[in-house]
Amino acid sequence: MASSPSPPPRFLLSSQRVWNTLRESLRDAVGLVLPTWCVVCGTENRSVCGACRETIVYRENRRSIPVVDRAGAVRELWVCSAVAYEGNVRRILLAVKEGRSDASGALAPLLRRVLGDELARLYRSGASAGRVIRVVPMPSTARSERLRGFRPVELLVRSGSLCVFGFLEGAWRQDASRRVRLKRWLRVRRRRRKNQVGLSRTERQRNVDETLVASYQCATNFIVIVDDVITTGSSLRESYRALSEKGGIVLGAVTLAHTPRHPV
Repeated sequence: MASSPSPPPRFLLSSQRVWNTLRESLRDAVGLVLPTWCVVCGTENRSVCGACRETIVYRENRRSIPVVDRAGAVRELWVCSAVAYEGNVRRILLAVKEGRSDASGALAPLLRRVLGDELARLYRSGASAGRVIRVVPMPSTARSERLRGFRPVELLVRSGSLCVFGFLEGAWRQDASRRVRLKRWLRVRRRRRKNQVGLSRTERQRNVDETLVASYQCATNFIVIVDDVITTGSSLRESYRALSEKGGIVLGAVTLAHTPRHPV
């Protein structure tokens, strides 16, 4: 009979309370100098207020999408997501993409958790043969990056892995985030591409075909792709194609959120 896991040490719980107190005090101080407001409800001095944060519940979702490998064979790529793309999650993520990078802290722990769990699962299964798994974020277009001043997916990954209590909690959970190696091995090919919003499954796939280019540095490396949202899976399929063509070994993908499949 398997024994139940022991609870975290008391010093971790104490560290969480101390960190939460310091974080709230820091937000109050920053609010006096740089006034801000909740991107969901408009509460002052909070990028995302506590009440709105509490509505976001981690609920892991796993699904597979068909991809074609270098040999032309069809296989399944498993995608793990932290939450559904709806309600406040959708509002906050849209606000981040519109420039409110300060709101990313409400979503980053969710992405860190699902990414850490997936990396730990892959390490335990021996899928990487003991080698480090590289995390490759979905790239932004050059124009989008210039307008925003940052890459949303990278911002979420880095914000999550640098969280102080997240590091302590992750260490207790056999932290895989400490072993994250973020690599910019994907870039968008220079060509005009429509906005994905409102397109059908077929139109989305056609819109992203051959739009990504991978670096030769990815060859022989074990990779997990990270994106913000999975809808039809067309962007992840294109990422898989680009990385595989250059010799990368894609073990899986992780997204912050998932949406229901759209009809073709």
